[in-house]
Parts: sequence; C-alpha cells; structure tokens
Amino acid sequence: ITSPCSPNPQLCGGDNQESPYQGDMHLYIMSADRGIRSSRDYGRDYYKRVLGYRPRFISEFGFISLPGRESYLRFNPRMEPLRNPSEIIKFLPFTKELLNEKDTDRLIYYSQVFNASALKYWIEYFRSLKGTCSGTLYWKFNDPLADCPDAWMFPSHMCSVDMYHRTKMSYDYTRRAYADILVAFVECLEDYPGVHVCNETLHPVSGELTVTRRTFSGDMLEERSVKCTADPDCAMLALRLDDKIMHPEDPYNEYLKAEWKTNEGTFENRYFFADLNEINRLALPEGRIRISGCLNGPDLALRIEADAYLRNLTLSVPDETVFFSDNRFDMDTDSIREIHATVKTEKDLRSLALLTEAENLKPVVIPLLAFIS
Repeated sequence: ITSPCSPNPQLCGGDNQESPYQGDMHLYIMSADRGIRSSRDYGRDYYKRVLGYRPRFISEFGFISLPGRESYLRFNPRMEPLRNPSEIIKFLPFTKELLNEKDTDRLIYYSQVFNASALKYWIEYFRSLKGTCSGTLYWKFNDPLADCPDAWMFPSHMCSVDMYHRTKMSYDYTRRAYADILVAFVECLEDYPGVHVCNETLHPVSGELTVTRRTFSGDMLEERSVKCTADPDCAMLALRLDDKIMHPEDPYNEYLKAEWKTNEGTFENRYFFADLNEINRLALPEGRIRISGCLNGPDLALRIEADAYLRNLTLSVPDETVFFSDNRFDMDTDSIREIHATVKTEKDLRSLALLTEAENLKPVVIPLLAFIS
C-alpha cells in the first residue's frame, strides 16, 4: 500500500486513491485546481481554497518559503538572484517589488510568513473537522538535502527545519497549531468564521472564551464572551462570530484575539482581516519592548513586556543552538510573556548575547551577562 491510498475497493471511494471517503489523500491545490494553472491568481486567498475539502486523513500538503538569512547566505554567499522567482510572486504578488529592490531580508521574512500562516490555517481547519478528519502530516518537517537548487538558488524550500538544522517560522507556527489544547478561528464557505476549541487530552477542559476586536495601538472595539467545555478527545464550535465584530473600520489596523481561560491555562489565537497576499500592509506601530531575565547555567528565564504590539517576535542567540519554550509569536499592547530557554553550547555563556527582533521592532542585542545575578 502506498500513499495516497483508498485501501478498500468495495467501499465508497475505493475507485479513487485520492478519495475523501476512505484512506488518505495528498492535497496541493495548485495541482488539484486546473484553473490555477491557467488564469487564476495564486496569491489572493489561495490558501483558503482548502475550505470544503473534508478528507479522512491528509498525509501530504505544504507551501514554500525561503530559509532564514543565515542559511540563505551560507548556501548562496554571493547573493546571486533567484533563478525562478515567479513561484514566490505567484503566492505573494507584493514580493515582486521586494525582488526588484533586492530587499532580501524582507523577501525571506514574508515568504516565511506565508509558509507558516498557510500551514497554520490548514492544520487548524482540519483539526476542526475532528470526527471526519483523523489527522494531518504536512510536507515537510526537516530536510537533509537542498531541494532543486538549480531552480531556486536556496535550500530546503518546503521544510520547517532546513538542511543546516535551523528552524523556520513554520516550526513554531505548526507546533502551536498541533498543541493538545487549541483555540482557533476557522473560516467556512458561507458564513463568518467561528471560534473552535480542540481538546486532545483525556479529560474535559472548561473555561471562558473571550473574543475581542482591537486596534494594534491597543484600543478595545468589540467583545464577545461565552463559557464552554470541550469534552475529552473533542473539537467543537464554541462561538459563531457576528456581523458587527467582523466589520472593522480599518482592516489594516484591527484584528481579532481569542482568549480561552481554562483550568489547564490560557490559550490564545489571532485573526487578521488583511489576507495573506497583503499582509505587508498591516498598520503596525513602532515596537517597544522591555526584557528582564535570569541565567542559571544553560537555563535562561525571560520576562518580556511589550509596550506596543509586536509582530512575530523572534528570539535567538546567534550562532548557537537554543531551545525556546515559544518563539516567533505576536504580543498585544501592554502584554507580558514568560519564556524559558536552554542554551546548548560549550562556550562561556557570558560571551554570548540574546538577539530580539520583530517585523516592527529594530533588533535589540542584550549580553547574557546582563541576566546573571
């Protein structure tokens, strides 16, 4: 038996290896939808065309992105131009301007935003179908070799961990999307999105779910709240969103936040009114951040305070392997996050530094020595 497969020819769908009625299927919409290969636009809502698919198990799907800057430069030290830039432009039309300007850093960043956000969108959608869809495997987690380097001029264009063992943004996005307990905005074909809760544990999870519409500057515009309980091994629609909360005055300066406060902790997610093909138009404020921490051997405990909204806050210790409890995440205005990290190195930790950066935050470098009391 190979994948994809519909193993029982006697049952519904047995004549089609990609049948949604049994077995597993692979789904790359660019090859499943003939119209895309002719005149349809990849970028606008491309990733949303998954809505309506209801597979029993989806064993392969994925999206492309450039690797991080360190891997990109290691693989392409002369900064030669991409040999096939049209593929990125198809998914994110605004990257054509970045290519023309040779803005490699922003090109890398937004390609990873697309990859990570689209994977998150699909994973959360399929998890909301629990009972019909029993699981997903995205393509792909890691990559021991470069993918088609002659065509792309960079390695590992679909993986979350590249050939140099460095993680991409999709590593953290998919890890959160696969968490045992999840709250997610799930869109549908004919109505506004609903907020779903998923519980993969063996005990009920109860709490109060709150959805707010906010500006990036921190103003609260609308709020909806409901108490809900997710039974063990369950996914359910907890709150259907209405017309008023779903109509922002400025879609580039407003977003939705879902927060589920439960007996197991607090779980959150966000929904942007801007589609991915124009995600570069978010009206983000200038980021402001305060960081304190404590270093105990290889273990680092950080307290991060955001005085303004932070988009994809990224933590690293350059040239070192560090395991963060969370990374590449958003922070709301006047919010606090506590992050734990373990630094894997044989160097003197006092010689290293923490690098903090975000889409709307200039890089901040703090010597680890500052965290030693």
